[in-house]
Amino acid sequence: MIRVIYQFAILITSPLWDVAAFFSPKIKAIVNGRKETNSGLRNLKPSLKKRIWIHSASLGEFEMALPLVEVLNDGSCEFHFSFYSPSGYENAKLTNTNSFKWYLLNDSMSDAKNWIKHLSPQLAIFVKYEFWLNHLIATNKNNIPFIYWNVLLRKDHFLNNWYAKSWWKELKKAKKVFVQNEFTKEVFHQKQIPAETIGDIRFLRSSQSLNRPSDLSKEWQLELKKFQNIIFGSSWDIEEQAAFEYLKNSSNNNFKVVLVPHDVSKNNINRLINQFKQFGIFLYSNGTPNKLNSNRVLLIDTIGLLQSVYRVGSFAVVGGGFKNALHNIIEPLSCSLPVICGDQTEKFPEAKFALNNKALIQCTTPIDIANTIVQLVDCPELMVEHREYAFHFFNENLPDLDNAFYYCRSLMTN
Repeated sequence: MIRVIYQFAILITSPLWDVAAFFSPKIKAIVNGRKETNSGLRNLKPSLKKRIWIHSASLGEFEMALPLVEVLNDGSCEFHFSFYSPSGYENAKLTNTNSFKWYLLNDSMSDAKNWIKHLSPQLAIFVKYEFWLNHLIATNKNNIPFIYWNVLLRKDHFLNNWYAKSWWKELKKAKKVFVQNEFTKEVFHQKQIPAETIGDIRFLRSSQSLNRPSDLSKEWQLELKKFQNIIFGSSWDIEEQAAFEYLKNSSNNNFKVVLVPHDVSKNNINRLINQFKQFGIFLYSNGTPNKLNSNRVLLIDTIGLLQSVYRVGSFAVVGGGFKNALHNIIEPLSCSLPVICGDQTEKFPEAKFALNNKALIQCTTPIDIANTIVQLVDCPELMVEHREYAFHFFNENLPDLDNAFYYCRSLMTN
């Protein structure tokens, strides 16, 4: 019955996507992208190479799949990445000429059947949360082996409910499920599905990114290294209020506040300029690093620089933690930066683990964050101690993927 209800819901909501596209640029991108995918699939020619289909919801999940792709990329395979969201499709950088990207079709029976018919993959890889029922059914009906990669389930995930039987029926045919933690592993083992814990691949990706050149110019790197820098990464208004409270009550010009806002729209940048102008605020896009000495705030008004900014930081305040929408804390931890954030992080187990290992400090209000910053600024020994906690926590959680890589290679050679 649940499966019938699901199919009916997909059927009646499909026409609403076209209506919603008039009002939402994101939905419009999805609708148009699916139309282009349909057309592209019909024109897709047979290939002598083995086709591997990798589905990710968005850019973050795509990044999780790349270490596996690098291992499987021996020249004999094509990689077909599918995405649900425009953020993934538009920003994913394909790594080789044998890679292609698509929007995944609507999860209806006919669209799923059409997808598998034309793509005809030899292996399917679903990343983290992607449990598309009809695409799983079509995959199994065509005897296509599939695995799940870096899965993370919480106790309240829908698969842990009675109505998920239709999903489990298909998931039981998985070759293997590679998971982030022991809880998730146990969920699959209880269903007699082979599962292996490999840890959180974001730790590996962050470690690898440190080997790439910084996206900051040498001039900016040299200028920022003259100071101690408090990085407000992917900040929301509540973290920015904490930065304001800190600056209002501290005159230590050796510590600069570096704002890297989640929203870099013109309106939000102007809001921040007005909010912090009394302390002296300088925009990164102005391009003259030598002005930083006379300003207490640097505003990064360009996307794509956060990881490089963390490299010249002393510690980080990461946004989203007051709204259970915490941004990436693994990137600053990879740079040995202790993290400060809000205390509403139930959806993010990495925050709980970092907290237990003293690599993360949770606060209840912006004032609390401001006071915590003052403690770290005024006590260098305390900052060094927390940086050591961050260093050890990050390195202890780097995943060991050798067994997983070996298994996945064997699926393509057998």
